[in-house]
Amino acid sequence: AINYITRKPTDSFEGGLRASYGSYDRSSLEVYVSDGLSDTVSGRLAFRVDHSSKGWQESVTRKGDYLGRLDKLALRTALEWVPFANMLTRVSYNYWSDKSEPQAPQALEFRSTNPLAPDVIQHPELTNFPYHDRDDAAPEDADWPSEKNWQLNDQFNGLSVYINYLMESGVESTLIAAYGNFESDGSMVPQSGYDTLNAEQRIDAVIDDAYLEGRLAGEWNTNTWLLGVSFVQDQGDEYHDIFGETASINFPLPIIGDVAGEPLLARGAYTRGSTDTESKAIFGNIDLALSNNLTLNFGGRYTEEYRKFNGCTGQRADQEGTLSYTAVFNILSLSRGNLDIISPGDCFTIDETGNAEAFTGSLEEENLSLKMSLSWTPNDSSLYYGSITRGYKSGGFPVLTASDKNEYIPVVQEEVIAYETGAKLTLEGASSQINMALFYYDYNNKQLRTSLLDPIFGALPVLKNAPKSNVKGVELSLTSQLPAGFSLLVAGSVIDTEIEEFISTNIEGEEENFSGKPFNLTPKYQASVMLNQQWELADWRIISSATYVYTGSTNATLDEDPRYEMPSWNTFDANVNASPLGSSWSLGLFARNITDELYTVSANSIADAVVRYTGFPRAYGVSFEIDFE
Repeated sequence: AINYITRKPTDSFEGGLRASYGSYDRSSLEVYVSDGLSDTVSGRLAFRVDHSSKGWQESVTRKGDYLGRLDKLALRTALEWVPFANMLTRVSYNYWSDKSEPQAPQALEFRSTNPLAPDVIQHPELTNFPYHDRDDAAPEDADWPSEKNWQLNDQFNGLSVYINYLMESGVESTLIAAYGNFESDGSMVPQSGYDTLNAEQRIDAVIDDAYLEGRLAGEWNTNTWLLGVSFVQDQGDEYHDIFGETASINFPLPIIGDVAGEPLLARGAYTRGSTDTESKAIFGNIDLALSNNLTLNFGGRYTEEYRKFNGCTGQRADQEGTLSYTAVFNILSLSRGNLDIISPGDCFTIDETGNAEAFTGSLEEENLSLKMSLSWTPNDSSLYYGSITRGYKSGGFPVLTASDKNEYIPVVQEEVIAYETGAKLTLEGASSQINMALFYYDYNNKQLRTSLLDPIFGALPVLKNAPKSNVKGVELSLTSQLPAGFSLLVAGSVIDTEIEEFISTNIEGEEENFSGKPFNLTPKYQASVMLNQQWELADWRIISSATYVYTGSTNATLDEDPRYEMPSWNTFDANVNASPLGSSWSLGLFARNITDELYTVSANSIADAVVRYTGFPRAYGVSFEIDFE
């Protein structure tokens, strides 16, 4: 887990500005200011704007048509009130919006989703599409339909209250209350990689999250303890409009194509899902000082979680083709003995009796997370530790274009028992720091991305539970101060993943035994090297850095289908900053992905194409920073 700690308000004035401009007309401006407003109140305000008037992706079928404009805004403000020396209250508000153009994938090859005649039916508009070369395509090459305005419309509002009070007994009490609201209001996402509507979508979603936590903490002799409770309530609703006029699933037989210029079954469909979650937990932690340099830690958290889900797939009248899925499902429903008529706009996901009402389900889970660790500090320059941890990841229901209610089977919670040992060592002269760790993770019911074969809509991506799996690995990092103002940071990891027991379905929805295979989307090797140098030139201080990142190969599928291979990749970045000696401002130059490496960050099958998303291409820019006190 990553814990983001934001800057707090200060008693005295400080402020700053960060600005940059670079390739693809991308600009960024960040401003912050903090000050004491009275003897007991202080405040901080920060905002950031990212903007570009030109996209970084270019259509391969419409030269001069670009996608990928930036339009982001983030705001964070906080007020702190210290009415007494032993009490602190902080109120924080966070807001961000994203109206950028989303990235379009690269379509690599045709892959039919029609379960009746796979790889036979192909819409005429897809026949001569110029698929991207896996090795020679430019990172910025892509395609998307021109008839829609592809743009996100997402925003988040969050409010939190933090109250800390130190009692006369020395016990510290803390209360945290937070509320967050995320909304996607008609975000338009191209995801098929084609220049025609094949599997694009509009997303409308709302998520409300309320969190309440209370805890007590204190010291007992040389030991520390903590005890707390928490309550979480989430409500999420999502609605996906899918545009699939040229998708092969809309032409069920090879001899039937367009009728009067219309798809036979659909111009599209919708799928929706609503989830209500309530979670209650009690947790505690104690650090026992066994000696001056030996500490034993125990921690635990008991959680009860209840989740309700409601969802279905359907088709509105404006999404129908010459015929409609609604008509098809009326026939299927009748064949199962149900006489109720499914009307346009209604759910058509049916069960074994032909009932087409929305699926409803619930998932009730409980768990006890535990941690025990022992740390030894024989001197000020070394720390050795070992830990055993048991943790959980919540289960949930899928939101997908399902024809049968049996496809809404939830994944249950994932359990991991993690064994880790390591050391943090400062070498002679305090010029170098080495961190190392060995770990072994034993998983039960790990949630892995696989597929299910829908008889109407073909293979659909879902999460399923692998009964047994494990991860073995080693991590190492070295930070060193070198002569002539140089400093070096080297980090790397080797991770070996293995599925011990899992019979499921591959990317095509066919049953397969995955025992002995590695996890998908998990590179075995990763490494990075950063070299910095700081020196003076005349009356200027110069700071330069060069960074190398290596990510090993992996595959997006559990069955290691070569069409979804994600090859290893390397990137090189560089920065140089200059500032007058004694000043608080600096100018900089930066370069990202200097070699213009073509690399894959994810791969998938969306409707009738194998697609991949590429990393950002080569980019250069200038920056300016200034701080005030």
